[in-house]
Amino acid sequence: MRRALLAAVAAALAAAPAAQAEDSFVSIPGRFFDPARVSVVAGDRVTWRNSDLVAHDVRDTGGAFESGPLARFGAFSHVYDAPGGYPFLCTIHPFMSGQVDVLAATLSGPADEAFAGEAVSLTGRAPAGTASVSIEAQDAAGAWRAVAAAAPGPDGTFSTTVTPQEPTTYRAVTAAGASPSVGVRVTSGVVLAVHVHKRRYGRHVAVRTEPARPGLVVAIYRWDRWRYAWKRKGHATLNEKGRAGLRMTRRRGIARLELTRPGGRAVLGMSEPFRLRDGRPAGDPTPGEHHHMP
Repeated sequence: MRRALLAAVAAALAAAPAAQAEDSFVSIPGRFFDPARVSVVAGDRVTWRNSDLVAHDVRDTGGAFESGPLARFGAFSHVYDAPGGYPFLCTIHPFMSGQVDVLAATLSGPADEAFAGEAVSLTGRAPAGTASVSIEAQDAAGAWRAVAAAAPGPDGTFSTTVTPQEPTTYRAVTAAGASPSVGVRVTSGVVLAVHVHKRRYGRHVAVRTEPARPGLVVAIYRWDRWRYAWKRKGHATLNEKGRAGLRMTRRRGIARLELTRPGGRAVLGMSEPFRLRDGRPAGDPTPGEHHHMP
């Protein structure tokens, strides 16, 4: 029985993915370190490699390690376990110096502005083997509160989503500490301006966003009164000025526009219903409801 239990435990350990810390490299191509400053996550390994013709060494100024002389193509590695700043230098050439910044975790958000209430992806990396990460948001008073959680992979990478209603600052918190904070820019909304141009064989619907939001997708829906649903009739991508044109074969009826990200399904903005006949506002046939059909 004992042997069977030990075998089961051994099998489980063998099947579990091993923690995978990352390696960072600092080259010594001459009498300088490249890069001179490197950021890593706690538990990562940093390796210095000498590619110069003369010998160099690497010493932590706090006394944690000293490589000894490194001849051409020689290398030295050190694992940083605790967050902090760790300066280093070459004792042979003391003017050569650098620093390793060890983080408790990293966190990054979207480069573009998000819409209020839109799901936003936050990604980062924690020390390898971390079981869970808490995502905290800073309120107006400067206090931090947990708003999401993530389960990192074996290498510590994680991803989660948040839905900020206003510009918000976030950080990732692990047992090792907190990551540097990252801000998510949020816009309260966007106005869809619509103008309908008469054409011989239908209507041309000109769309403009205020402010301009190039790259977003605007779709036009026409109300199908027989099926009591909005039917999608076409879409276009906003150009660099936040403008797009949509062609409609019908001259009459009620239409409206919806704004999404490319490949996204969440509606970021919606126009009021308008008449295809002249572009003037029309009553909403489904107040409080928005039925869709392909």
